[in-house]
Amino acid sequence: MRPRRPPRHWEGSRPDSSRGLRERASPRRSPAGSTVASAFRDGLLTPKQASLVSETVLPAQQPEAIAFAQGVTLRRLEGELGARDTARDTICFTAPPEAANVFLLALEAARLHLEAEKQARQSTTDALIWMLEHVIAAWLKQGAAFKDYADFNRDHFRCTAPGCTARRSLQSHHLVFQSAGGPDEAWNRTTLCTFHHLRGIHAGSMRCSGRAPEGLIFELGLRAAGPPLLRARAGDVLLSA
Repeated sequence: MRPRRPPRHWEGSRPDSSRGLRERASPRRSPAGSTVASAFRDGLLTPKQASLVSETVLPAQQPEAIAFAQGVTLRRLEGELGARDTARDTICFTAPPEAANVFLLALEAARLHLEAEKQARQSTTDALIWMLEHVIAAWLKQGAAFKDYADFNRDHFRCTAPGCTARRSLQSHHLVFQSAGGPDEAWNRTTLCTFHHLRGIHAGSMRCSGRAPEGLIFELGLRAAGPPLLRARAGDVLLSA
């Protein structure tokens, strides 16, 4: 077997930027700033948490962000701090070279299609917008006939299990099982990925209770003796075991 090549980082322009897609090196920045550095050295933050806080939060607000980071999952932290990072004018993603090349070919094909259709020069940004609009339209058309679409839309098309970032292979889970008399109503359903639904809930290693969407309580790592390894409530807020 051939060894897999390491993934490469690709940077593309947002719709308000005229720069095209280009490949660039993107070394990870180390934690910076005295407050973040101290928290990192004291073991209050992981390297990833420290990097996120130092890159996206002003020094005066870093103590508050550090305290927040200690009580939520990394996914929640990324979501909250990512919303503050409005200075970036690029869209970045990491992918294997083969996948990145397919994306670039599709982008160029879309650009040429638009040029032929409009009889005018089209930019990479124009092509990206057209691709995204096409994907969203096809997604909504299929989803309109899908019975679990309302739950997925409410849960932002993401698994609600703490820390999980899965956006595919999603299933609607009944908090009180229908076999136990649970109603098929929105408050009794939440979105889970296949892994957390089948290998977590139905395998007995995870429990989810409460009312969706805001009143959920998750317990992961259930054990015959002792408390669960992790407890969290909706919104990726960690609770004491």
